[in-house]
Amino acid sequence: MQRIAHLGARPGLIAIGTLLFGLVATGITGPASAAESYFLDKEHSEIRFYYSHGGVSEQSGEFLSFKGDAVFDREDFAKSSVSIEIAAASVTSGVPHLDGQLKNSYYFSVKEHPTITYQSREVRQVGERHALIFGDLTIRGVTKPVTLEVELRHDGEHPVGQSIAFYKGQWIGIHATASVLRSEFGMTSYIPVISDRILIEINAELKARKK
Repeated sequence: MQRIAHLGARPGLIAIGTLLFGLVATGITGPASAAESYFLDKEHSEIRFYYSHGGVSEQSGEFLSFKGDAVFDREDFAKSSVSIEIAAASVTSGVPHLDGQLKNSYYFSVKEHPTITYQSREVRQVGERHALIFGDLTIRGVTKPVTLEVELRHDGEHPVGQSIAFYKGQWIGIHATASVLRSEFGMTSYIPVISDRILIEINAELKARKK
Protein backbone atom coordinates (compact mmCIF):
# COMPACT_ATOMS: atom_id res chain seq x y z
CA MET A 1 0.00 0.00 0.00
CA GLN A 2 1.20 3.47 -0.82
CA ARG A 3 1.77 5.25 2.49
CA ILE A 4 0.56 8.79 3.08
CA ALA A 5 3.29 11.20 4.12
CA HIS A 6 3.61 12.18 7.79
CA LEU A 7 1.03 14.72 8.93
CA GLY A 8 3.58 17.42 9.52
CA ALA A 9 4.99 17.09 6.03
CA ARG A 10 1.85 17.88 4.00
CA PRO A 11 -0.33 20.29 5.99
CA GLY A 12 -1.87 21.75 2.85
CA LEU A 13 -2.78 18.45 1.22
CA ILE A 14 -5.80 18.63 -1.04
CA ALA A 15 -6.40 15.27 -0.72
CA ILE A 16 -10.99 11.68 2.34
CA GLY A 17 -13.23 10.86 1.16
CA THR A 18 -14.05 6.60 -1.53
CA LEU A 19 -14.28 8.12 -1.92
CA LEU A 20 -13.67 8.75 -4.49
CA PHE A 21 -15.20 6.11 -6.64
CA GLY A 22 -17.02 8.08 -9.31
CA LEU A 23 -13.62 8.48 -10.78
CA VAL A 24 -11.96 10.28 -13.49
CA ALA A 25 -12.42 9.84 -17.17
CA THR A 26 -8.79 9.23 -17.84
CA GLY A 27 -8.74 9.06 -21.57
CA ILE A 28 -7.92 5.35 -21.22
CA THR A 29 -9.94 3.38 -23.72
CA GLY A 30 -11.47 0.28 -22.19
CA PRO A 31 -13.64 -2.38 -23.73
CA ALA A 32 -16.66 -1.33 -21.67
CA SER A 33 -19.24 1.29 -22.69
CA ALA A 34 -18.69 4.97 -21.85
CA ALA A 35 -20.81 5.13 -18.67
CA GLU A 36 -21.22 2.24 -16.27
CA SER A 37 -22.52 1.69 -12.75
CA TYR A 38 -20.10 0.15 -10.24
CA PHE A 39 -20.24 -1.18 -6.70
CA LEU A 40 -17.43 -1.46 -4.19
CA ASP A 41 -15.90 -4.87 -3.42
CA LYS A 42 -15.59 -4.66 0.39
CA GLU A 43 -13.26 -7.65 0.61
CA HIS A 44 -10.59 -5.82 -1.37
CA SER A 45 -11.12 -2.24 -0.24
CA GLU A 46 -10.09 -0.21 2.82
CA ILE A 47 -10.83 3.17 4.32
CA ARG A 48 -8.08 4.26 6.73
CA PHE A 49 -7.19 7.43 8.61
CA TYR A 50 -3.87 8.70 9.98
CA TYR A 51 -3.05 11.17 12.76
CA SER A 52 -0.07 12.45 14.71
CA HIS A 53 0.33 11.13 18.27
CA GLY A 54 1.98 14.08 19.98
CA GLY A 55 4.44 14.42 17.12
CA VAL A 56 6.14 11.24 18.35
CA SER A 57 4.61 8.87 15.80
CA GLU A 58 1.96 8.53 13.14
CA GLN A 59 -0.92 6.27 14.17
CA SER A 60 -3.85 4.94 12.17
CA GLY A 61 -7.29 3.39 12.31
CA GLU A 62 -9.83 2.09 9.83
CA PHE A 63 -13.49 1.41 9.19
CA LEU A 64 -14.46 -2.21 8.66
CA SER A 65 -18.03 -1.80 7.37
CA PHE A 66 -18.93 0.41 4.40
CA LYS A 67 -20.50 0.39 0.97
CA GLY A 68 -20.07 2.47 -2.14
CA ASP A 69 -21.69 3.07 -5.51
CA ALA A 70 -20.29 4.89 -8.51
CA VAL A 71 -20.92 5.89 -12.07
CA PHE A 72 -17.80 6.00 -14.26
CA ASP A 73 -18.24 7.80 -17.59
CA ARG A 74 -15.25 7.40 -19.88
CA GLU A 75 -16.40 9.95 -22.43
CA ASP A 76 -17.58 12.72 -20.11
CA PHE A 77 -15.94 12.53 -16.69
CA ALA A 78 -18.13 15.36 -15.38
CA LYS A 79 -21.00 12.88 -15.45
CA SER A 80 -19.19 10.48 -13.11
CA SER A 81 -20.32 10.32 -9.47
CA VAL A 82 -19.82 8.51 -6.18
CA SER A 83 -21.74 7.78 -3.02
CA ILE A 84 -20.21 6.20 0.12
CA GLU A 85 -21.81 5.09 3.37
CA ILE A 86 -19.74 4.02 6.41
CA ALA A 87 -20.93 2.38 9.63
CA ALA A 88 -19.33 4.62 12.27
CA ALA A 89 -19.40 1.83 14.89
CA SER A 90 -17.06 -0.23 12.70
CA VAL A 91 -14.14 2.07 13.51
CA THR A 92 -11.11 0.28 14.95
CA SER A 93 -7.56 1.13 15.92
CA GLY A 94 -6.55 -2.27 17.29
CA VAL A 95 -6.36 -0.75 20.79
CA PRO A 96 -9.48 -1.60 22.89
CA HIS A 97 -9.34 1.47 25.15
CA LEU A 98 -8.90 3.82 22.20
CA ASP A 99 -11.66 2.07 20.27
CA GLY A 100 -14.03 2.86 23.14
CA GLN A 101 -13.15 6.55 22.94
CA LEU A 102 -13.45 6.58 19.16
CA LYS A 103 -17.01 5.29 19.46
CA ASN A 104 -18.20 7.56 22.28
CA SER A 105 -18.66 11.33 22.57
CA TYR A 106 -14.89 11.97 22.46
CA TYR A 107 -14.98 11.33 18.74
CA PHE A 108 -17.62 9.70 16.51
CA SER A 109 -20.59 9.39 18.94
CA VAL A 110 -21.73 6.32 17.07
CA LYS A 111 -25.00 5.82 18.98
CA GLU A 112 -26.22 9.30 18.10
CA HIS A 113 -24.64 9.37 14.64
CA PRO A 114 -24.36 5.81 13.31
CA THR A 115 -23.59 6.70 9.69
CA ILE A 116 -20.81 8.61 7.93
CA THR A 117 -21.50 9.57 4.31
CA TYR A 118 -19.71 11.07 1.34
CA GLN A 119 -21.55 12.32 -1.76
CA SER A 120 -19.76 13.72 -4.78
CA ARG A 121 -20.78 16.98 -6.42
CA GLU A 122 -18.20 17.25 -9.22
CA VAL A 123 -15.46 15.15 -10.82
CA ARG A 124 -12.62 16.95 -12.58
CA GLN A 125 -9.82 15.33 -14.56
CA VAL A 126 -6.35 16.69 -13.71
CA GLY A 127 -4.08 14.16 -15.45
CA GLU A 128 -4.05 11.02 -17.54
CA ARG A 129 -4.80 8.84 -14.50
CA HIS A 130 -5.71 11.45 -11.88
CA ALA A 131 -8.83 13.36 -10.88
CA LEU A 132 -10.23 15.54 -8.13
CA ILE A 133 -13.61 14.63 -6.69
CA PHE A 134 -15.40 17.46 -4.93
CA GLY A 135 -18.05 16.32 -2.50
CA ASP A 136 -19.68 16.57 0.91
CA LEU A 137 -18.56 14.53 3.93
CA THR A 138 -21.00 14.14 6.84
CA ILE A 139 -19.72 13.08 10.28
CA ARG A 140 -21.67 13.47 13.56
CA GLY A 141 -24.43 15.22 11.65
CA VAL A 142 -22.04 17.91 10.38
CA THR A 143 -21.51 18.27 6.61
CA LYS A 144 -18.35 19.83 5.18
CA PRO A 145 -16.89 19.99 1.66
CA VAL A 146 -14.01 17.54 1.15
CA THR A 147 -11.91 17.04 -1.96
CA LEU A 148 -10.56 13.62 -2.86
CA GLU A 149 -7.37 13.31 -4.88
CA VAL A 150 -7.81 10.15 -6.93
CA GLU A 151 -5.52 7.91 -8.97
CA LEU A 152 -7.06 5.37 -11.33
CA ARG A 153 -4.88 2.28 -11.04
CA HIS A 154 -6.91 -0.18 -13.10
CA ASP A 155 -9.63 -0.05 -15.74
CA GLY A 156 -10.63 -3.27 -17.45
CA GLU A 157 -11.04 -6.96 -16.79
CA HIS A 158 -9.82 -8.30 -13.44
CA PRO A 159 -6.83 -10.68 -13.72
CA VAL A 160 -8.43 -12.95 -11.12
CA GLY A 161 -11.48 -13.31 -13.36
CA GLN A 162 -9.69 -16.01 -15.33
CA SER A 163 -10.09 -18.41 -12.41
CA ILE A 164 -12.88 -17.04 -10.15
CA ALA A 165 -16.34 -16.37 -11.58
CA PHE A 166 -17.10 -13.38 -9.32
CA TYR A 167 -14.24 -11.42 -10.87
CA LYS A 168 -15.35 -11.80 -14.48
CA GLY A 169 -16.35 -8.48 -16.05
CA GLN A 170 -15.17 -4.90 -15.84
CA TRP A 171 -13.34 -3.48 -12.81
CA ILE A 172 -11.73 -0.23 -11.74
CA GLY A 173 -9.10 0.11 -9.02
CA ILE A 174 -8.49 3.41 -7.26
CA HIS A 175 -6.30 5.05 -4.64
CA ALA A 176 -7.70 8.22 -3.03
CA THR A 177 -6.55 10.61 -0.32
CA ALA A 178 -8.03 13.57 1.51
CA SER A 179 -7.22 15.88 4.40
CA VAL A 180 -9.74 17.08 7.00
CA LEU A 181 -9.74 18.94 10.31
CA ARG A 182 -11.62 16.80 12.82
CA SER A 183 -12.50 19.89 14.86
CA GLU A 184 -14.77 21.00 12.01
CA PHE A 185 -16.92 17.93 12.74
CA GLY A 186 -17.09 18.57 16.48
CA MET A 187 -14.26 16.20 17.43
CA THR A 188 -11.96 18.39 19.54
CA SER A 189 -10.74 15.97 22.24
CA TYR A 190 -6.99 16.12 23.02
CA ILE A 191 -6.14 18.73 20.38
CA PRO A 192 -3.29 19.63 19.83
CA VAL A 193 -1.59 16.63 21.45
CA ILE A 194 -3.56 14.42 19.07
CA SER A 195 -3.50 16.22 15.75
CA ASP A 196 -6.50 18.10 14.47
CA ARG A 197 -5.55 17.34 10.87
CA ILE A 198 -6.48 13.84 9.79
CA LEU A 199 -5.33 12.19 6.58
CA ILE A 200 -7.69 9.74 4.91
CA GLU A 201 -6.60 7.01 2.51
CA ILE A 202 -8.85 4.79 0.41
CA ASN A 203 -7.77 1.79 -1.62
CA ALA A 204 -10.64 0.17 -3.48
CA GLU A 205 -11.71 -2.25 -6.18
CA LEU A 206 -15.08 -1.67 -7.84
CA LYS A 207 -16.99 -4.01 -10.12
CA ALA A 208 -19.31 -2.98 -12.93
CA ARG A 209 -22.91 -4.04 -12.46
CA LYS A 210 -24.38 -6.35 -15.05
CA LYS A 211 -26.63 -4.60 -17.54
